[in-house]
Amino acid sequence: MPKIMRLGGLTVSVSVALFALLAGCKTECKRGRTECVTDSLIRTCVPTANGNEWLISQCGASDSCSPTGAPGSGGSADAGGGSTAAKSDAGGGDGGVTGSASGLTAAPGVAACVGTCTSGDKECVSDALSKVCINGGVWSLNPCDVGKKCNSATGTCELSSGAGTVQACTAGAKACAGDKTEKVCNQDGTAWTQTACLLNMTCAKDHCVPDPKASCDNGPVCLDNKTAVRCLGTDKGYETVACKGSTYCEGGRCRGKVCAVGSVCSGTTSATKPSGTGIQECVDGTSYKNTACASNEVCQQDGDTATCVKQECVLGTVVCGDPRDSKVDKQKNFTVCEAAATFGGSAPNVPTWATGECAAPSTCSPAVASGQTTANSVNPCTTVCTPKEQRCATDPVTGIASGTQTCDANGLWGPVTTCNPGTAAALMCAPVYSTDASKLAKVVCTAPVCAYWLNQLAANRGVLRGVTTVLGSQLDDSGLTGNQGACKADQLLACSADGKLSASAVACAKGFCSNVLGGVQADGHTPGACPSPVTPECKDGEEICANGGQDGAFFKCVAGFWTAQLNTCTGSKTCFDTGTSSNNSRSIFCGDQCADGMRKCDASATPKLLTCTGGKWPTTGTACKSGACQSVVTGGVPDAVCALDCIPGELGCAGTSSQMKCNAKGTWDAPTACTTGTSCRVSGAGRALGCVECVGTAVKGGNENGVSDTQCDPTSPTKLRKCGDNNKYAAGTSCTNTCVQGSTSDTCGSCQGIGGTTLTQCTNSTIASEPACGPCTVYDTNVGGAVATLTHCTNTAIAAAGSTITESCTTQNYGTVTTVNGSCCSFYVTTAAAVYGSTSTPGSASCLGQGLGAPSYFAGYANCCATEQIHASPYAYCQ
Repeated sequence: MPKIMRLGGLTVSVSVALFALLAGCKTECKRGRTECVTDSLIRTCVPTANGNEWLISQCGASDSCSPTGAPGSGGSADAGGGSTAAKSDAGGGDGGVTGSASGLTAAPGVAACVGTCTSGDKECVSDALSKVCINGGVWSLNPCDVGKKCNSATGTCELSSGAGTVQACTAGAKACAGDKTEKVCNQDGTAWTQTACLLNMTCAKDHCVPDPKASCDNGPVCLDNKTAVRCLGTDKGYETVACKGSTYCEGGRCRGKVCAVGSVCSGTTSATKPSGTGIQECVDGTSYKNTACASNEVCQQDGDTATCVKQECVLGTVVCGDPRDSKVDKQKNFTVCEAAATFGGSAPNVPTWATGECAAPSTCSPAVASGQTTANSVNPCTTVCTPKEQRCATDPVTGIASGTQTCDANGLWGPVTTCNPGTAAALMCAPVYSTDASKLAKVVCTAPVCAYWLNQLAANRGVLRGVTTVLGSQLDDSGLTGNQGACKADQLLACSADGKLSASAVACAKGFCSNVLGGVQADGHTPGACPSPVTPECKDGEEICANGGQDGAFFKCVAGFWTAQLNTCTGSKTCFDTGTSSNNSRSIFCGDQCADGMRKCDASATPKLLTCTGGKWPTTGTACKSGACQSVVTGGVPDAVCALDCIPGELGCAGTSSQMKCNAKGTWDAPTACTTGTSCRVSGAGRALGCVECVGTAVKGGNENGVSDTQCDPTSPTKLRKCGDNNKYAAGTSCTNTCVQGSTSDTCGSCQGIGGTTLTQCTNSTIASEPACGPCTVYDTNVGGAVATLTHCTNTAIAAAGSTITESCTTQNYGTVTTVNGSCCSFYVTTAAAVYGSTSTPGSASCLGQGLGAPSYFAGYANCCATEQIHASPYAYCQ
């Protein structure tokens, strides 16, 4: 292999004298370019880890370097001196040749070693350069591509990863690719990998580092495991902190086994010292050190450092001017004590003064600013009024609100202008109504009755107000719509939108004008209004009772609205609403006691049905052919009907020892006792089965537990019996050991008694015996303290309490003593039955009196809660 050398400081094996020859050579090194150095030396531009470099090689002993190579055909030289011929060897290197291995020709004008070589021969000049012999004994030089190496066995450039492979860079090398980009050479040296620097970092020498000139938009970060990049503040850039000892970087801070190095605010926080009253410092990541700030100091957090600083002010305080500078204008400027937060610190932080300025024409009001010591301080800038704003004012002559004022350019109210100059008619001032809050307030001089309506609108800002009788609301959020003013007979003197009263009355679009609850105004008019013309209230011809109908008064519907005039039943009769008729219209009936056709139940033991005839209730009712008389409500009107208590033939239980049967009239017959060995049962689906021995498999829903009954055979303790389809126990089957019988019990659900007590067993007897007299406390007024709390408040109990003064129900303001046990509480007595049980209302201290329905008998008791009855089903099992 010929001797070679590289320019650029590498070891060479040719004469040092060549350096003098090449020192002045300025030819640009472009990959593939070849040049003769001497008659026996040739140089080729090849890629290296440091860029393209000239590689000098020596021609063979019988060869010489020709600047133009040997004459030939094909191919062409490029501007850089390299050949554009096709690649000719397996290595894929470039060469100044063209054609196949058997017919290679030199590219004209390309320097080459020329001799007596055989066409097609290939040799390695170096790891990065191969040569091939072409026609005419010309050696063509081919630089290997990056990632390839010349194979000495084949003499061609081939893919390789070993030593000597052509590299674009040195593996692992680092460098800057720009101010904001760093690059690293990959493991095989074939390419650079570029990485953009993080925000606020720059590339220096060969890697990204914090930019000390950058603003701190991001928080602290870790540069590596032992280096933290700490933000110094929004305008102070970054600093690099080396983690000492055993500490390591985490989240931008040097952390030890206990804590992160640095300090934080600690101690008690308050409204005046929101950031704390002390400092907690982490020492070397292994321990804490606590320091208390002075009484006039507060803790200030800045990043991961806390310090005690003097407290300027109390958080939330507002003052006119600036307490730090007496020259500041106290009318134009104000100062607020705010919580200033530093970068990386916790907010709120140190209370500090912040200045503000009042925009003209407003000025700082000491009265508003004074005493504001909360974080949500009010704006101290106030103005008496807004220029061009208007308001009503008291006329100094008349002494009433018949004057107007306008706000001047300085934000002050101007002089009062009267609405009644000279001999003008008596007018009142009223605000002009507007739903647009951006508009300045305006006022108008108007008739007093129109002032009433405008004041109503201004006071409510569009909230529905005014007439709420059968005429409907006369004032809505659209302002004066032409339906408001004063009535003249059944027509309207209308107020216009600006409050002017019309001179002549007009008929209402719907219905008739009606006075409202406004009273007579200064102009002698009473406020009145027409009904809304939008939605009709009723159908023409309909009638409804007024005032509950007791005085016989009623309204009629005319033109879709109820008339303002009351109509009255003749003969001092009472008005009754008869509900809605078949054509969906409302009507009334004038009668002495009722409306014809109305029904109700009488008060007999077995209630009968009464039907109103001729406006009166008959003295004798009609017995129900089926069921019993019950009160209902039909179409909003009280009514009564004959309703079935039960379905004929249905069975019911009166406790567990009796059953009832529903007769043909739909009422229950008297209970009959169950025979020995049976009990009255209810299925899991809620259907009464009557007196049965057990609940068997044919019953839908099973027993109370959803299954069929089981029991141990009374004649053999080792046999288990199951209830069959006929609700009787079948013969027992033998258990492996013995039969175990489960427990059974009957229970009733709870309810709330008359006195408010929750009764565990809701029965007639527990309701009647419920303690219902309330407690009271007896006081000794001489010493001003309570003496005793009495469970039942009576005169006897009060006297026995040991008070040093004479006390009783009356003196203690507990009311008049009742006849029930001398109790103070007129409706709280010892038992519910004592108050609610009477001959006039039998059973009122009972299930029925509680509105819990007719009692059903269960477990031998009159039970209120039929749906909550629980009968523990008989069960047994083999063991």
